[in-house]
Amino acid sequence: MTKRLDTIIVGAGLAGSSVALWLAREGQSVCVLEAGSIASGASGVGFGLANPMMSRKGRPVWRVHEALAALEEMGCSGRRGILRPAKNEEQADYFIESCGLSPDIGAWVSPESASEQFPFLTAPFGLISIPSGIAVQMASQVRSWLEGIDVRENTRVKSWRESGQGVELDLADGSSLSADRLVLCSGSALLSDPKTQHLNLHGIKGQTIRVRKPAELPEPLPSLSGFGYVVDEGNSVLTIGGGFEHQWSTPLATPEATTDLLNTVAHLIKGIDEAEIIEQSAAIRMTVPGTRLPMIGPLSSSGRAWIFTGLGSKGILMAALLGENISRFFSNPLAIPPACGVVRRGANS
Repeated sequence: MTKRLDTIIVGAGLAGSSVALWLAREGQSVCVLEAGSIASGASGVGFGLANPMMSRKGRPVWRVHEALAALEEMGCSGRRGILRPAKNEEQADYFIESCGLSPDIGAWVSPESASEQFPFLTAPFGLISIPSGIAVQMASQVRSWLEGIDVRENTRVKSWRESGQGVELDLADGSSLSADRLVLCSGSALLSDPKTQHLNLHGIKGQTIRVRKPAELPEPLPSLSGFGYVVDEGNSVLTIGGGFEHQWSTPLATPEATTDLLNTVAHLIKGIDEAEIIEQSAAIRMTVPGTRLPMIGPLSSSGRAWIFTGLGSKGILMAALLGENISRFFSNPLAIPPACGVVRRGANS
């Protein structure tokens, strides 16, 4: 048995790396256990968009200013600025209203101005320009946040148990670890874990492809959101992501989903559906049905085992916002926003 740690985190993805970073900055002894490699799950597939105005109506994300400030404090790197074209006249009206209510976050660009400024886009209803948005290469960002932290890759947890003094973990290799607290951030693995499969969690499959950038597009191409997302990696490569499969026969990428994704983003960029495909991948991201917010909190009255998951499409912003507050939540679980609390499947609250 090794020396007792302050906190053990299971899962080296977006949620786990955020929690690890904030706790380590406070001087806690932290160990991150990852069954595969760092960011090998949904957090490592393609890019993530920290989009402050990503709702259907373009309303600011929940507690958006705090989330953006936390993300900056974490040292987030990526391409700044996101464009979000409206899908139709109704959405354009919502976007105009949202920009009027939050001019510090987004600026409305009329159809005429959009056509003049961004002739390579299809934006007949106008678009929102979001300067504070960030396109983040998630795998490299997660690795950056975990630098200097004890991360044990290819390490599986066989079982864990709580006690009045802390949490004991038995690992698949026969070794053990103990800590004052355990935080489960293991993504889709939570759906099959007997100790968490009762929680109100749902997996959604998304697909990501990398394509050769058409020569006629500008350098660099602005990051785009709305009909899926498109991010310019540089080196004449674009990453395209999206898709919301609630039921799937395989967790792997499929040609059908790739075709659908290309057809979808063709509504954003002229001719993108003919781009050469370099790579295809898919991932299952966790969501919390009934809310668009994550789930965070203790799993039992002892307060020794916690969960942090369900980041969904707002993952980068929510990981930063809630991760920054994790130590405060440990001390006072009542400080957890009610909408983000732990809920069992089928529960009313």
